[in-house]
Amino acid sequence: MRTTLLAALLLALASSASAQLAPAPNAKGVVFGHLHFSTQDVAAFRNFWVAFGGTATPNLDLDLVQLPGIYLVTFQRDQIAPMDNETTPVVTFKVRNLNESIADWVGRSLVVERGAPGQAFVYAPGPTRIEILEDKTLRRPLQFYRVHLVTPSPREAQSWYAKVFGGKPTNVGELAALQFPGGVMTFGLAKGPVQPTRGHRLDHWGFEIRNLESFMKGLQSSGVPIDRPYRVRRPGEQRLALGYVLDPWGTAIEMTEHIAPDNSSSTH
Repeated sequence: MRTTLLAALLLALASSASAQLAPAPNAKGVVFGHLHFSTQDVAAFRNFWVAFGGTATPNLDLDLVQLPGIYLVTFQRDQIAPMDNETTPVVTFKVRNLNESIADWVGRSLVVERGAPGQAFVYAPGPTRIEILEDKTLRRPLQFYRVHLVTPSPREAQSWYAKVFGGKPTNVGELAALQFPGGVMTFGLAKGPVQPTRGHRLDHWGFEIRNLESFMKGLQSSGVPIDRPYRVRRPGEQRLALGYVLDPWGTAIEMTEHIAPDNSSSTH
């Protein structure tokens, strides 16, 4: 009996650990943190992400769903532009077994479309298309992988994000990329005009940053414009802190510290 209880406890701990953000930040204190979607129906969007494989973990008034490597946040908005013409039109998750994942999602009444070999798309309400790639080397069935940024100058964008947030330059196929703890940014050439993210389906996305207040002071001193200054979301109630910058192409980047609820695993 004691052995059975110990095994169950170890399994629970392993499950909790697998869902947290990357455990170690880069030299600037940065890990991938969250994707923030706007929707007309918050409950439907939350239910989608739970059916996709997440766990609802509210933090104050934030409607959070936790997935391995990332948090999903939603807020209500009546008028929403699609992701197709914004600077960040693609977000991608990886799965260990594509056929099994598709069968599971279809069984949960999610809309799935197959793409190229090893690729599929799952549709969130909106509709919002989420790219899926198969990677048989994954240690878990599902994992956040990347955001894809399109601009008129991909290499310039790569350099900007490397300088500001400390990503490690690399390539993904023919795409310039940056490796961060917890995920990848890829950079593509815009085929036409692109719009800032705010007001679109993916309104903004963000990094979790250790010692955020000091980090943002460093940004200011180095000449990076601060869009919304550092603040504690509800002083005296919780430790969650945040601030925003805009990249030169209009992508809104939210920086957080302690986005994980107090009863959830954290990177700190």
